[in-house]
Amino acid sequence: MAKRDKRQSSRVVDADGHVSERIEWAKALPPELLPFAPRRMSPEVGGILAGGQVYTGPWTPVPWVRDEGSWFEWISLPGREGMWDPARRLRDMDLEGIAVAVLFGGFAALAASVVPDARLGTAMARAYNEWLAGYCRHKPERLKGVAALAAQEPEVAARELRRCVKEYGFVGGAFPSNVQGQNLADPRFNPIWAEAERLNVPICIHNSSVIRGPGGERFTSYFSIKAPLDPFENMLASMAIVCGGVLDRFPRLRVAFMESGAGWTLFWMDRLDDYYEELGQRSIEHLDKPLRLGMPSAYFRSEQVYVACEPTERTLPLVVDALGADRLLYASDYLHHDAKFPRSVALIHERKDLTIEAKRKVLGENAIRLYGLAQSLRARKV
Repeated sequence: MAKRDKRQSSRVVDADGHVSERIEWAKALPPELLPFAPRRMSPEVGGILAGGQVYTGPWTPVPWVRDEGSWFEWISLPGREGMWDPARRLRDMDLEGIAVAVLFGGFAALAASVVPDARLGTAMARAYNEWLAGYCRHKPERLKGVAALAAQEPEVAARELRRCVKEYGFVGGAFPSNVQGQNLADPRFNPIWAEAERLNVPICIHNSSVIRGPGGERFTSYFSIKAPLDPFENMLASMAIVCGGVLDRFPRLRVAFMESGAGWTLFWMDRLDDYYEELGQRSIEHLDKPLRLGMPSAYFRSEQVYVACEPTERTLPLVVDALGADRLLYASDYLHHDAKFPRSVALIHERKDLTIEAKRKVLGENAIRLYGLAQSLRARKV
């Protein structure tokens, strides 16, 4: 087993960890929206009923998802109360060797942009953000929140991002790639990009099985929906943001693509470059002039784009060569069914196909830049 010294552990940043929000919807939502609050349905029938619409198909066949229930509720792995208990979370972080965890939510956070009623989505996002702020308050230098944004109302979402950054110290905002079927390059989303740029925080594109991505109309199992969903959706989102000129309109904006591994970038950069070279900007929606950096792949390699990777990806050395180690983020995915807890950090340290420098960047340095965490780490005297 590769050795890991205290100094290394003290600078490990989990760029994508999860919580399981415990929200009392009867208190969190205004009375007129309460009938539409998230509710659990039978795993065999569908996942979540919210706003009169069912999201996802059958749940992943694992023992920690509860069967029938009234209000939406997750049951995490036995003994892993860290999903909702911050004191337990800190112990699990110490067990992994994680100094700082950047936190994303469950259904309420990830579905806020998906529910048909924008008022409901906004209320869900706000309730989640308030819950997460309380969770992070337990140890704010180690627990960092990412604001859930109901992006179907971009101006409202921008105000919520500002509120969460200014009031709670959150380090970014997040929403899925598919917002009511809209192209993320559409100028209607400019208020979100502009506010993130002003605040100097990133926007993280983080998908969930609450959306049916490409092929979702043909499959019903969790496996068949989830396996292609995240990389496919991040391919579409990155194409929109890069090739649609978002990063040119907002040259200080940083975006991160989460939850899908990093291997898809190898193929996708080449394909986007080939098509852009062949067809040019006139063939791309919302792009009114040539890309500032010349080719789409140049943006993937720039300080404006980051991609979360998984500890066991076999193609990771190829991604480092093509994308650069500066662009990759370690993500524990604590505690989804495919998380490698408690060995996700160790699995990266033990890899013999990555240099020490690449491991250092992936495990912490890149996330420190992306989320602006240098001050928090200095507060820990590391």
